[in-house]
Amino acid sequence: MRFKSNLHTHTTYCDGEATVEEMVAVAALKGYESIGFCEHAYVDFDKHFSMTLDETEKYINEVSNIKKDFNGFMDIFLGCEYDLYSSNTDLSKFDYIVGAVHYLKINDGFICFDETESAIKRNVNTYFEGDFYKYTKEYYRLICELADKVDIDIITHFDLVSKFNFKNKFFDETNTKYLFPALEAAEHLIKKGIVFEIDTGGMYKKCKTKPYPNMLILGAIKNFGGKVTISADSHTLNSIGYGFDAAIKYARDCGYKSISKFTKNGFEEVSITKDNYF
Repeated sequence: MRFKSNLHTHTTYCDGEATVEEMVAVAALKGYESIGFCEHAYVDFDKHFSMTLDETEKYINEVSNIKKDFNGFMDIFLGCEYDLYSSNTDLSKFDYIVGAVHYLKINDGFICFDETESAIKRNVNTYFEGDFYKYTKEYYRLICELADKVDIDIITHFDLVSKFNFKNKFFDETNTKYLFPALEAAEHLIKKGIVFEIDTGGMYKKCKTKPYPNMLILGAIKNFGGKVTISADSHTLNSIGYGFDAAIKYARDCGYKSISKFTKNGFEEVSITKDNYF
């Protein structure tokens, strides 16, 4: 069997390029067993990136209705991607919560961890004296703060700060100054039962050659007893399921024999041994 589920799917309700209906149709054509939507929860200082509160209600209603239409054919799940600075969203209405840290509050404003390469370099030079290790340490502190603030089910792009760090361009990902804060954060999340997403979205966008998180971190998560799932952080029709076979091999290479799949009964472990995954 192949892994036919994508929990991290965005649409025109926030920064995606296709509608809920179009995403479901493509997933169905690809033979998917399930698809989950996780639009960005309301962030009051970045309305372009997230849903408004009115759009949130429309989103909940649309996904709930299409879930009924596809009952018995394909499982459709209603989720949201909740940022550390998201606000005023009732999370009880969602099947699952994906957690993410995109912003850092500085004085009365915010900078974004998920910007362009030039913007990130400028932010590190301006606010961290050009020290990427201070920058990454603060990011992982915020990851822990998010996990303490909200009961999230999945953490996405755990090492987002490595987005443009191809060949250790800005910092050494094997350096203890980077790894210790990352692994401390990973252990903190594992103790809370949070599932780590092997995210192929950066590969689809051509800013990463391998999934998030990197193999050193993913291997440590395995050794700490953490669980993983796979999603493509899909914003387009073509990206649904992108790179999943590579992600399975990636997980195997880090010692995983199974990955977590979200179902109507919660997470269930699915074997990814070569005998079971083809």
